[in-house]
Amino acid sequence: MENLLENRKVQIGLAFILPLITVLLIHNLVIGLALISAAVLFYTLSDEVLIPFTLFAFLIFTSDVSETIRPILTLVILTWLTFKYVNKLGLTIDFNLFPKSLYFLFGYLITVLLISGFINSAYINGITFAVKSLVFLSMIFIYTALSQELKNSERNFLLVLIIAALVLSISVLIEFYKSGIGFIISNVVIRYGGIYSNINAAGVLLSTAVPVIVFFLSKEKHQASRIFYFVLLAIISVSLIITNSRASILAAAIGTLIYLFLINRKLLKRLLLFSSLFVVILILFTPIYDLISTVLRFERIVNTRSYIWDIAYDIISNNIIFGVGPGMFPNFIYKYLPVMLGTWDEQSINFVYSEAGLGHAHNFFLFYFSELGLLGLLFTVAFAVLFYNLAFRYFNKFKGSNYTDFRITALAISLFTGALARGIFESIGIFSYGWIERDLPLWIVLAVFFSTINKNRVYAK
Repeated sequence: MENLLENRKVQIGLAFILPLITVLLIHNLVIGLALISAAVLFYTLSDEVLIPFTLFAFLIFTSDVSETIRPILTLVILTWLTFKYVNKLGLTIDFNLFPKSLYFLFGYLITVLLISGFINSAYINGITFAVKSLVFLSMIFIYTALSQELKNSERNFLLVLIIAALVLSISVLIEFYKSGIGFIISNVVIRYGGIYSNINAAGVLLSTAVPVIVFFLSKEKHQASRIFYFVLLAIISVSLIITNSRASILAAAIGTLIYLFLINRKLLKRLLLFSSLFVVILILFTPIYDLISTVLRFERIVNTRSYIWDIAYDIISNNIIFGVGPGMFPNFIYKYLPVMLGTWDEQSINFVYSEAGLGHAHNFFLFYFSELGLLGLLFTVAFAVLFYNLAFRYFNKFKGSNYTDFRITALAISLFTGALARGIFESIGIFSYGWIERDLPLWIVLAVFFSTINKNRVYAK
C-alpha cells in the first residue's frame, strides 16, 4: 500500500480520475473542475500544508456552501486522510495518543446511543449517530496522530481556525453590507451567517477563533505582527456580533477572559478596566445602548428557550433513564407544547422545530438528558470532569518549564470553558453526535492539546 501511494503515476491518475467520476455522478462541471484543481494542489503541496488545509475544507467547503459537494468532499477527505495515515504510520494504532479514560468515555457514549435508540424504537437514529460519532472521533484521532509527524503542526492547525474564521467573517460582512441598516431603523432583528446557513454554527467558529487570535497576539513581539492580529481580532469580533449569536459572544468573552487569567493577569486587569469604561459609556449614552440592545436582543435572551426548556423538562420527567432516543426531541415538541397554537411564541418554537437540525433543547446538558436520559447526562458530566482533571494536571506540569505548551493547555482550558458557557444556551459546539460543522472548531484545539502533551511523553505508562 505504501509503495502504491508513493507512486507518482498513481497519484496523478487518482488526482484526475476521482474528480472526473464525480462529474459523471453529479453532472456538475464546475464542481468537477474545482475538485480537479483541488486534486492538483493535493499532488503538488507538502503534507505540512495539505493536512491543515483539509481542516479548512471541513470548516468552509463542507459547511453550507453546497449540499451536493458536502458529502462527496467529506468522503474524499476522510479517504485521503486514511491513506495518509496508513502511508506514514502503517496499520498500527498508538492508543497512547489519548488517555484510556477518553476511549472508555466515548465507547460508553456510542453504547448509550445504540441502547437508547433501540429501546425507543429509533433504531436508524441510534445506529446513524453512533456511526457518525465513531467516524468523527476516528478523524480527530487521525489528525492528532498525523500532527506528530509534521513540523509546526500545532501552530498550523490553529492558524487554519483563524483563516477559516476570517473567510466566514468576510462573507458575514458582505451580507451585512448588502442588506443595509434598515433593521436598526425598523427595530427588526436580522441575523447574518454569511456562507453558513446555520448562524449558530457560524458563531461557534467565530467564537473559537477569538481566543485563538489572543493566543497568538499574547506571544507576539513584533509591532507589525501585533497590529495584524489586532486587525484580525477586530474583523472577527465585529462579524461575531453581526451574527447575533449571543451564546457564542458569551463563549468568546469567557474563553478570552479565562485565557488571560491563566497566562497574563496584568493584561486581564487592563482589559477589565477598558471594558468597565466601555460599559459606563454605554449607560451614559442611551442611543448607543439602545442600538446594541436592539442588535443583541437583551430582552429576548431566554424567551423561546424558556419554553423549549419546559418541553425538555417534561420529556425528562417521563423518560428519565433512557431519554426519548437520539435525535428524537423534535417529535415531542408539540406533545408537550406549553403555548397556544398560532401564537407568536408557537411560531418561534416551530422555527426551532424546523431549522435546528439537532440539539433542539438549546442546552448541552438538557440535550443529552432529554434524548439519552440519565445515561446521557452522565456522559456530559464525566466528559467535563475528565477534561478538567487532565488539562489542569498538565497545565501545572508545564507551568514554569515549557511556556509554549503551557499556553496551549491554557487555550484548551479556556475554549472548553467557553464552550460549556455557550452550552447553557445552545446544544452545539462540544459534541453533537459527530456533527463536523458544529463541533470541529473546538476539537481542532483539543487535538492540538492532546498532540502537545503526547509529544512531551507525559502520559503515565
